[in-house]
Amino acid sequence: MYRGTPEYLLLNTAAGDIDILGGAATGAAGAYTFLEFLHHREYRVSGVRAPESRDYLPRVWLSDYLEWTYDALVDDLPDGVTVTHVPERVLTMDAQPSGVALALSGGAVLRSDFVFITVGVPPARLDLSLAGPGEPVILAGMGLTAIDAIIELTVGRGGRFEASDASGELVYHRSGAEPVIHQFSRNGFFPLCRPTAPLRDLEGWDATLQVPAAEEGARSVELLTAVLPALMTKMAEAECWDAAEPTECAATAASPRLLHDDIERAPTLHESSEAYEASVRDTLAADLMECSLPVLPPRRRGIESMKLLRDEVRRLCDFDRLAPESHVALLRSVLPLFYRYTVGPPASRGQELLALQRSGVLRHTVGPSPRVERGSAGFRVVSTTLRKPAAVAAELYYDAFLPSPGTGELPGFLADAVRRGQACVRLSAGRPVGIAVDSRFHPKGPEGGVTDNVFYLGGLTEGSRHFNFYIPSPGFRARAYTDADRCVDDVMASLLTEARSA
Repeated sequence: MYRGTPEYLLLNTAAGDIDILGGAATGAAGAYTFLEFLHHREYRVSGVRAPESRDYLPRVWLSDYLEWTYDALVDDLPDGVTVTHVPERVLTMDAQPSGVALALSGGAVLRSDFVFITVGVPPARLDLSLAGPGEPVILAGMGLTAIDAIIELTVGRGGRFEASDASGELVYHRSGAEPVIHQFSRNGFFPLCRPTAPLRDLEGWDATLQVPAAEEGARSVELLTAVLPALMTKMAEAECWDAAEPTECAATAASPRLLHDDIERAPTLHESSEAYEASVRDTLAADLMECSLPVLPPRRRGIESMKLLRDEVRRLCDFDRLAPESHVALLRSVLPLFYRYTVGPPASRGQELLALQRSGVLRHTVGPSPRVERGSAGFRVVSTTLRKPAAVAAELYYDAFLPSPGTGELPGFLADAVRRGQACVRLSAGRPVGIAVDSRFHPKGPEGGVTDNVFYLGGLTEGSRHFNFYIPSPGFRARAYTDADRCVDDVMASLLTEARSA
């Protein structure tokens, strides 16, 4: 993961918030956090100083940490446990009650009682090398994948940022190798950047939604009338936590109103390309100003509290507890806002986006939700939300977001499992969203049966499990690891039962 990634591509999580081993939770010898690992190995930011807790560091450093983590675990195995690394690709997987057969690229067949699938999700496939200097390119998406693409097309081609002596604002110096990037998205705005101030001032606040959970598979919980009102109540409570009159404050709290309005809002009409670009710029600048404050303003505290409420949303929504139409609304409207509000880039990256706008390399010409037309000469994107119409034509068009895990995007052995009926891709409003699993992370077949000697974990389970795509807030173990703990407990219990009955 991230091996070979250039150092200008940064993590979107502060260094002090990353702890893969979970510290004392594992008992592993020398169980370093990410930051402790970097200090122990004497990594230096810009070759000068030691990394600090609030730094956003190169992703390739996380790759080094993950490799060390693997080695540390393998070197500290309990008695009776061995790890064998098989450096081959799995071509097919056939799960039967007697065990799972994995056909390997070298021709051998590996047989196992249980298999854990932890391959993650496929990366966005963007061949940015095709974009020539000065040529227009169209970039669909304004989230983290799109921001990475922008940095690849600018810094990755020799451009550089420098603080202006006069104003102190960041200036982008072109290399001459950049294309002209025309960017859009359905929403039309960048995700909120990461604030400098941590979410610390909610001592005594109870991150519990006052809604009872339905049984797994009940498909009965209503998102708009049960989950969202409870979520917005807790956001208002967090926003007003230190207010002199909390009840009065909560009645007019801004953070839940923002969430409600963004869910309900149709794309805003803008007067012209210039007016829309100014709106994108001003919104980002205001966000960066808020991010720079030493203490979170109340409204931002309410927004940031959504991070602490994720597990409660999972409790109410995961594993087919939501009514079908509510699940569609969750995936289409609510989850994207969770990501937009709480999983943005570091503020330094936001400053770079502003500098790229000012330089003219990055443009927002056609407004939100444009119409995309494809012809023999390439692509044409036409505004639908500008009173003064605008359009952009280009030979190159990039979908800058993670692909949905349909069978065409899955690794071959997983697509084979789907074809065998030993797993199925779940759909939401006709769109593939992930592998269907039950609450024990066993894959469901097309007829609803489960394969109980295979476990799927992480991003592949999106749609059954939610919020799989980012590292957790500080003080919380990554959900993927607690899920893996449960699966291992199941395996050990099964083996123990089998041994006792032998």
